[in-house]
Amino acid sequence: MAHAAGRRAAADYLRQLLLKPGSYRETWQKHVVRARQDSINQLAVSEVLARHMSAVSGTDEGIIKPHQLKDTVSRALSGRLLSRSALELFIDGFGFTGDETERLWRLWNGSGTISVMSGTHAVPACSEQDLDAAIGPRRHQTLSMHDHVGGSGWADRPGQTHAGHRGHCSRRGPDPVRL
Repeated sequence: MAHAAGRRAAADYLRQLLLKPGSYRETWQKHVVRARQDSINQLAVSEVLARHMSAVSGTDEGIIKPHQLKDTVSRALSGRLLSRSALELFIDGFGFTGDETERLWRLWNGSGTISVMSGTHAVPACSEQDLDAAIGPRRHQTLSMHDHVGGSGWADRPGQTHAGHRGHCSRRGPDPVRL
């Protein structure tokens, strides 16, 4: 059960990496025929992975076709089945950074020291209503918020934030918030 939760958390983080604006998203979006906002095109991701596999094998002709990987991509991104080999393929195919790779493996292995929260369940509706009543409605839209805390309760590496600080990025720009 703990492994299943870890695999789902790794799949959640994998989706976040592929959806956030930047090089990973641009890599798979190059292969999209019909774009949809805030949705990962699984065939486009399959194309990236198939091309990577062909490059690694040293052949010009793809040994694996994108449609052959579509089920693997679908199961991995949904969290239904993110196998070790599938995660390795995503890491290698998209070239995730060392920190991102480490976090994916820690999540996949079921580490209890890190977690991924996303979507509307990250802040309960009643808390948001209480904040609105106390300080007024929001005047910004939060795009992402990350807390990086090591097992000791302190940032493990230089450049990470302390447990008492939160990095907050909104449409207005980076905004460090002291907790």
